[in-house]
Amino acid sequence: MRLAVIAAFSIAAASAALVVPAIAQERGGGMLDRLMEADTNKDGSITRAEMRTMREAHFRRMDVNNDGFISADERPQRADAAKAKGKGGERPGGAGMGGADANGDGKISRDEFLNAPTPGFDRLDANKNGVVEAAEIEAARAMMARRKQTTP
Repeated sequence: MRLAVIAAFSIAAASAALVVPAIAQERGGGMLDRLMEADTNKDGSITRAEMRTMREAHFRRMDVNNDGFISADERPQRADAAKAKGKGGERPGGAGMGGADANGDGKISRDEFLNAPTPGFDRLDANKNGVVEAAEIEAARAMMARRKQTTP
């Protein structure tokens, strides 16, 4: 399962980022813990504005040469490792970064990065009010714990 943070989180990672694993069973609560870093006012919930702020910071970290773009050499090495293992990794059109390279020029602008889909946030926002509330986060943690117990 994959989530794009923020990516980021890579988050997202986030993001990340953007090719950010979804609230992945194999990572347990780690992804949620990273997502909680977006909660800048520490109220236990994450608003879209907080998520955007986190994504902006993530973009600045990834744009190592500060040219306003994330080029292939600045992208997470996870894609290269996946390609080496024959799992696909980076795909044409920037799909390896959650499809963030909207214009297909091989680099991701700040606007492309910030406007990329946030399926993980959207999935967690069960009541669709634009806020991932503390109760929704706890429900996700409980679901992951249950899955972890049933996964060999």
